[in-house]
Amino acid sequence: MVTSKKIVGFVVFVAVLALAPASFGQTDVNNLTGVGTAISAGYEVSNCRAITHSTNITVCDTSDSTLPLGSVLVNQNSGVTCVLNARSIPIWGHARNDAFDFTELMAQCDELSSSIQNVATEDPGPVVSVDAFPEFRYTATSSLPTKDREFTPYVCDHQTYPVTAEGQAVAEHGWAVLSEIAISKYTLVSFAGKLERFTNSICHISEGNIAIFEDQLLTGIIYTAKAEDELISWLDIQEGGRVRIFNGAGIHSPIADLVIRPGSISLEPIANYTSYCSGQELVPNIYGMDIREARLHLFESGWSPTLPEDDIEQRFFVSSPYSEGIFETQGCSGTGVNYCGYAYQNLGAELNVTSAGEIAFFVVNFDVTCPD
Repeated sequence: MVTSKKIVGFVVFVAVLALAPASFGQTDVNNLTGVGTAISAGYEVSNCRAITHSTNITVCDTSDSTLPLGSVLVNQNSGVTCVLNARSIPIWGHARNDAFDFTELMAQCDELSSSIQNVATEDPGPVVSVDAFPEFRYTATSSLPTKDREFTPYVCDHQTYPVTAEGQAVAEHGWAVLSEIAISKYTLVSFAGKLERFTNSICHISEGNIAIFEDQLLTGIIYTAKAEDELISWLDIQEGGRVRIFNGAGIHSPIADLVIRPGSISLEPIANYTSYCSGQELVPNIYGMDIREARLHLFESGWSPTLPEDDIEQRFFVSSPYSEGIFETQGCSGTGVNYCGYAYQNLGAELNVTSAGEIAFFVVNFDVTCPD
């Protein structure tokens, strides 16, 4: 595990760098000769790992918003340090003792980038880390397990008909496919072995898994330590290389993010802020908060309440959020877990928040509609 994080860049590029994921071993960024020259340039660097094919070359991620999905390459032999954007194009470099002019340095970086990509074709998949959550496990594999049971067709609304080749392969092995996410060169398929429908359309999902495919080839599966755990249901793609994981415990709410970086996928806590509308809107992490507290965080982030178009006070019970002065409440189910909806706006964007509960109204989900 990387134990440190340094600031090393400022340039904006977006795309995908295909590096040699399975050939990397973690290394301490503090021990890298050459990274110090990039630190002064202001880039944010983390997750450094050595390439086992060449003990003298190390690759690091640039994870800040100014250079999403970029990389830093360090060649200890030549003393060349290169910053690449996500298309693997060199955008900054430094040579030990200023041995090269800029044109020569960029040529060295091009050569270094090509050598890394050549190694990438030999490796089976990304480095996947789930260490931040002890309830999860990961196994690198090229074979899907088979589930020996038949499902009642679409017993739960969350079961989906697979449209990708990867999702269809999962379904053919007897699993219920819940979602398919294409991001970068990966396809993530969440699937489960047990779905139970209860009253009020509540569905409990267990035996959940996430299959990771790279270029249509299975490279590994994320699963739970206990098969009966209801921790994985469907996935939802976010901006900035994040995929949100929803649990399967009846009231389905997010529990973690899968963060996609060049050559690596890591399970991490939900981001403090989720961006929408190409970064123009930010929503704070209000999952699990009572709406009374959550709305204050939304106001601080620039969101304003949207009042219902008609007088709906008569629709609510005495203990409803509306009766407590939360006038952006759009409606409540009044039965089951008592889902309530709330609406907010900011710069033309619309934010819809959902809570569950009758006395405490805990936020279980939110989504944003961007302006045209």
